[in-house]
Amino acid sequence: MKKSFAHLRYPSALVAVLALTLVPAAFGQSGAADERKAMRVSIEVGGTSVTAVLEDSPTSRDFVTLLPLDLEFESYGNNEKIAYPPRKLTTEGAGSFGNQAPGDFVYFASWGNIIVYYGEYEYWPGLIRLGHIEGSLQPLLEQANYRARIELVE
Repeated sequence: MKKSFAHLRYPSALVAVLALTLVPAAFGQSGAADERKAMRVSIEVGGTSVTAVLEDSPTSRDFVTLLPLDLEFESYGNNEKIAYPPRKLTTEGAGSFGNQAPGDFVYFASWGNIIVYYGEYEYWPGLIRLGHIEGSLQPLLEQANYRARIELVE
């Protein structure tokens, strides 16, 4: 016995269009019309800069609203450089993450500071990954403390 869907309100073409639109979004993909360009920031120290690719999150987008920004970074522990932005960032939608690695650009909500990890680390509640630094971290490690200019790369 063959079933008919003629009694449904929406024509099958509309259902097909909705399925093609919604299914990729459910898997974190988007169509060409909805593609977002990855946000990138330049972190410049003493005339040399590195680039961080930011994740698309409410915290990263909030951080970008502060740019351009001059921050004083200082060594903390044996694996990170920290600095304090002028205000705390939103923690909306934040959760734990894995794949921690040197080069992670992170916000620590508990203290309200930005962290550049240059050594191994473990996730700790309150950490929100903003993104990851591409390439060498060496320009950020040459001095214990330094002033950095962070700007959005267009």
